[in-house]
Formats: sequence, structure tokens, C-alpha cells
Amino acid sequence: MEAASFHALPRIVSRFRGLYPEVQLELVEMITMELNEALLRGRLDAALLRPIKIEEPLQYRIILKEPYVIALSGDHSLAEKASLSLAEIIDEGLVIAPGRKAHHVRSVFRPLFERLQREPYIVQEINQLHGIIGLVGGGVGYTLVPSSAASLQIAGVTYKPIADPDAPLAELAVAWMPSRATPLLENLLQVTREVRRDMTKPSGT
Repeated sequence: MEAASFHALPRIVSRFRGLYPEVQLELVEMITMELNEALLRGRLDAALLRPIKIEEPLQYRIILKEPYVIALSGDHSLAEKASLSLAEIIDEGLVIAPGRKAHHVRSVFRPLFERLQREPYIVQEINQLHGIIGLVGGGVGYTLVPSSAASLQIAGVTYKPIADPDAPLAELAVAWMPSRATPLLENLLQVTREVRRDMTKPSGT
């Protein structure tokens, strides 16, 4: 999935190909619900996804937790602040993916929306993350993305930490079907464990 790819996916692919150059690794982009179905039907060996409604008998392991950030236009009146609470911006236009693709973000932010007793105003829906961030840079609205997406530098966009202490974390998991485990899949899962260890290792160690 798009927002999963900025840190974890490149590292996993690079390490796996370095260890097993004879194996052809095919990457397919889907939303989480589609990945669930593809794993259950045996169309995929493993998937990187957001761990929401992962259906049995699938198994999964969390490999990354990171904060969400608010992306907004660099000339926005709040752009100079070091961090933002959601209450400061929730009444402005939210740019988000349509339908099921936005389900995870809506669900993890639900407790915060309920505490504020407000729902975000959706000003625009668009499928691709690059398009969402581009609209934000154009001043159409703001969006909520995992902090690793801040590496997507688009002119006119700034990323701000969320000041709310109860803001959710963006979790990324690797999921697979245990009944279809193979030595090759075990190798891939081992690589994800190594990448997780590297990404969670304190800096300087």
C-alpha cells in the first residue's frame, strides 16, 4: 500500500533481493481489504498492510509503529506552528482517499473525533497519495498521513506533528496464510523481522 512503502517496503525488498537474487519478487499494490482477500484465496504469499480486520486464519506481525502527522500548505496560517492539535484544523477541508481506501484512517482516528465531538469535513477525495499531497500543496485542504510519508517532499507542503496525546499510531504489519507456508515465505518473514529490528533500533547503536 502507498503509505507503507516509504520506509519498510524498500528495505525489505532490497535486503531480500540481496540475500536471494535468484528469486523473482513480484510486487502488487492493493488496499488492505483487497490484500486480505488475496491472501485468503492464495493469490499472494505475504502482504504489507494496516492491521485492521485481518481475517482468520491469516496471521500477522506488527513491523512498524509511527505517529501520524498533519500535512498542510506551507502558506497556511498554521504552518509556522511547531505542532498542531486536530481541533485546530478539523473544521477545514480534509483531502482523503475515497471509500474503503480511507477506512483505516477514519477508524483509528474515531476515538479522537468522538472526543472532539466533531467530524472532519471532507473537501476532496482522490485515490493516489501523490495526488492527495499535491492538492494539499495547492491549498485545497489538509490530510493525515504516517510520519514516513513526510519524506514525500512536494513543493508547498509542510508536515506537522499532532499535538494530541491520544492521537493514534500508524501500524504496519506483514500478514500471511500459515497453511501455505513455504521455505521461501519463511525467508521473507525472517527478512521482515530483521528490518523491523533495524528500524526500531535506537539511533547510534
